Amino acid sequence: EGRLGGAKVTAGRYHEELVGGDSDVYSNRIDGIKAQYGKKVRLMGWYGKMAKLASATSLGPWPGDKKSWGAHVGFDIGKAADLFVGYDELENRNDAKRKIFDVGANAKIGAVKATAIYLHGKNGGTAVDGANDKKNGFTFQLAVAAKPGSWGFLAKYYDLGNLTYADPATFTAKGALAPTAHATNGGFKGYRLSADYTVAKNMVSRVSYFDLKDKEGTKAKAKTFYGELIVTF
Repeated sequence: EGRLGGAKVTAGRYHEELVGGDSDVYSNRIDGIKAQYGKKVRLMGWYGKMAKLASATSLGPWPGDKKSWGAHVGFDIGKAADLFVGYDELENRNDAKRKIFDVGANAKIGAVKATAIYLHGKNGGTAVDGANDKKNGFTFQLAVAAKPGSWGFLAKYYDLGNLTYADPATFTAKGALAPTAHATNGGFKGYRLSADYTVAKNMVSRVSYFDLKDKEGTKAKAKTFYGELIVTF
C-alpha cells in the first residue's frame, strides 16, 4: 500500500468493503489491485479475484473468483452532504456474471448522519435470473456520532434483493446469517440497532442487534447479537 503519483494504491491480498459504510455488497478478501484518487471528487477502481467461499452464496458457489472489477465515484454537494455511484461486475470460472449498480447519498445535520443507498443487480454471461431472484434493493441508516466518554447510536433498515449483493457484512460464516440462508429466498430484509461508547480517542466499543428474515420461501428469521471493540491507528 502506498502512493503512486496522486493516487493511493493497494495491491496484493487485502480486505475490501464495497458500497456504503456498512459494506452492503461485499466484505471479504480480494486478491488484486485498487486505486483511489481525489478529495472533493473521489474516484476508486479495483480489479481482482474475490474470496472463493465453500458454501453457496447469492451468486452460486462463488462470489466472483475470476476477472472481477468495479468503479466508484463520490463527490461533495455541500459542506454536509455528498453523493456516490458505483458499478461492480463479478465473474466466476464458469463465465457467469453478476452486475451490481449502486447510487446513494450521505447527509449530516449536527451529530446525526443519514445514509440512503439504492442497489440494482442482474446476472450476465452464462448466469440466468431465476424465478425467485430479486433485482432491486435499498438500505437506510441513521447514525449519531459519539465523542470520547459518550454514547453514539445507529439504526439501519435493509431490504435487499438477492441479486444486489455478493457477501455483505451482515453475513457470518455459519448459521442463519450464512450466505446459504438467503441464496434462493429472494434476499433478505430487516433491521440493525447498534450502540457505541467511545472509551478513548480512536477506541470505540460497540454492541449490535440484527433482526433479519428471508424475503420469500419460509421467511426464516435470524436474530443476532454482536459485540466488538474497534481500535483505529
